[in-house]
Order: sequence, then C-alpha cells, then structure tokens
Amino acid sequence: QLFTHLAVPVVLRAETFPLGALTMTCYAFAKAGHRDADVYEALSAALMQHDFAELRPVDICNVVWAFCTVGYRDDELFSRICETTLTRAEAVQHFNPQDLSNTTWGFCKVAFVHVPAMDVLAQGGLRQREHFKPIHYSNFFYSFAMLRLRGPEGFLSTMADGAVEKISTFDSGNLAIMVWALAQLRQHHRVLEAALERVRCPDVC
Repeated sequence: QLFTHLAVPVVLRAETFPLGALTMTCYAFAKAGHRDADVYEALSAALMQHDFAELRPVDICNVVWAFCTVGYRDDELFSRICETTLTRAEAVQHFNPQDLSNTTWGFCKVAFVHVPAMDVLAQGGLRQREHFKPIHYSNFFYSFAMLRLRGPEGFLSTMADGAVEKISTFDSGNLAIMVWALAQLRQHHRVLEAALERVRCPDVC
C-alpha cells in the first residue's frame, strides 16, 4: 500500500528529482515489488534528461536491476546506458563484481542484447575475477548463457579458471547454475569436473 500511495507523486514529480534520488527510487520500487508501468515510464523519462556521465557504477546497476527485476524493458534507456557508459572500458573498470553481475543479470532477465556492452562487461569481469564470489560467477555465466553470448575470445575459459580456484566455496545452487550455463554455451572446462567433485562433498548436498 505504501508504494501505491508513493507512486502518484513519483509519476507527477519525477522530472524534478536529482539524479541520485531517481536511481534510488528505481531501486526502492523494484525492491518492494511494485510493478506499475507508469512509475517506471516516469522514472525513465526523468533519467533521460540527465547527463549519464554523472551516473556512478552503483547507479547504473540499480537502474538496470530495478527495471529488469519488475520486467520493464526500456530499450531506449538501456541503449543509452550502454552507449554512454557500458561500452567504455574506462567507465566499466570502476564496476565491482556485484555491479557487473547484477547488470548482466538484469539484461538477460528481459532478453536485452547489446553485444558491445556485454563484451566490455565481460572484460570487466576478467579484471575483477579474483574478487568474484560464487554468486557473482554463477550470475555472470548465467547471464551470458541466457543471451547466448560467449563474450570476447578466451572470456569463458579464463573466468572458469577463476571459478576453479574458488570451487570449495560454491554451494550446490551456484554450482548447478554455473554448470548449466557452461553446458548451454558448449564450453568444456575442467571446472565441470571440479564441480562434480564438489557436489560429492557432504557439506554441499
């Protein structure tokens, strides 16, 4: 009920919100499971009036995650985010593992494909892989598998190398998602054998 009441002023006044307030409003409404299309249309229109160069990695992550979590695919907004930020390696280098995996997960959730952006995000993952946790690995692989993208040359195998090093920290859910994703992409790697050994451990099942 709270977000239903808040939706009216958001729709009417979103264009007056500062950029930071807009991105947090997106996140809050999605986190609450509010799916009123009028709200996201108003937030999108307001966001498009701003300079996207001012968006921080967490802002981009929150916007993409929010819109995609509620199933609101906005190609114009997403394309501008990709073209102004996600296709620029110097911008994506500031993304942490959660920013990277949540952004790619969001795009795959609504089947939005922007190959140049996904390639740069993949390269960002390669740079950050030593900081990836199991959930980041599984979400990252899952995103590319759902979009049927293999990323730049060597991306999948190098990311899988990183996953092997941390296989002892994976639970059964993250193992299953990673194995499924690599199978969908027809990527054979020793991480598959390592995952099989891992699921035989008593603490996993």
